[in-house]
Amino acid sequence: MKFRCFKKDIVKAIGITESVVEGKVIYNIESNVLFNLENNILTLTATDGSVWARSRVVLDDAQGSGSVAVYAKKMGSILKEMPDGIISIEVEQNEKINIKSENGKIKHLIIGMKSDDFPSYPTETDGIDYVMLPTKEFVTMINKTIISIAKEALKPSLRGIYFEKTNSKFIAVGTDGRRMALIEREFEGMSDGAYTIIIEPKVLNEILLTANYEDIEHIKMGVDGQQVYFNVGQYDFVSTLIEGKYPNFRQVIPKDFTCSFRVNKNDLLDAIRRVIPMISELRSKRLLLTISDNSLKVKSVNNEVGESLEEIEAKYTGEEYTVGYNYQYLQEIIKQIDSDIITFMVNANNSPTMVKEIEREDYYFIIMPMGLTED
Repeated sequence: MKFRCFKKDIVKAIGITESVVEGKVIYNIESNVLFNLENNILTLTATDGSVWARSRVVLDDAQGSGSVAVYAKKMGSILKEMPDGIISIEVEQNEKINIKSENGKIKHLIIGMKSDDFPSYPTETDGIDYVMLPTKEFVTMINKTIISIAKEALKPSLRGIYFEKTNSKFIAVGTDGRRMALIEREFEGMSDGAYTIIIEPKVLNEILLTANYEDIEHIKMGVDGQQVYFNVGQYDFVSTLIEGKYPNFRQVIPKDFTCSFRVNKNDLLDAIRRVIPMISELRSKRLLLTISDNSLKVKSVNNEVGESLEEIEAKYTGEEYTVGYNYQYLQEIIKQIDSDIITFMVNANNSPTMVKEIEREDYYFIIMPMGLTED
């Protein structure tokens, strides 16, 4: 098989599939991207065993048909360094892949692998229930929750984003047990039926990457057994769902709060940035907030070095109150608030704090306070 295409098209296609591949062993079939040419359509497929990515490129100049597997990282790096313009790719019968620049002065030869051993792309069963999700809204749901998921493998159910679908509402939750993000949206035209699933962050990151490439109004999503399917324009993704029971996140959402205050988002981020150099990175990462009448003191303490403090304006009337937080968690949460004004709803006795946009109930963040002194 032989074809010619613009560099930007092939680089975009392999970039999506290549990021799924984790293996660094050339002769491991799952370290490869499968190239398949048929009817002037080039399909690139990659998998790590649990997440699949497939991209399509429509070609104006193609001859023959066939398929070959090629080491993903090497192929991707070579194509990215080619000059802009037309790239020619020809696959010989012995899996030798010849790559040429438009002027023919740059040539590469890569030895591919037979495609016979490449795993078959998962096929959904008949009657799968697909929903059409507005791309912008779905990307927002991912961005606001993925920051809070667990990174360690000891809690498999917390390593993904929990999605809950009802007849018209979609809820997304991310938590690692110390912080939580929740966002809900209502979408028109959703089919009846309800389910709950936990989706791997890897496939969701692929969707974020793809959504930045394409001006696509809707993402198509369907659940079939233990797999979830996505279509984003010319890209398809499949991921095995994370098994396990998700914790009852509604139980940790406080119904009442001791006090609440409002503060400018950028003022608080600036103050945190200026005081955290004092914090010891190897210890608690504790940041202290002291709220009093129309004032918020942002303070960091290092028992071995000293302390830093900045005072900013806040809207609050009441008794003075001090609470401690992990500054990294706090920064990540604050950056996800859309408005200029942030509301903190604080509780006594180290109960959870709610951080939210003023007068918005459809998304918010929960963060567990830290003790006021180092252990």
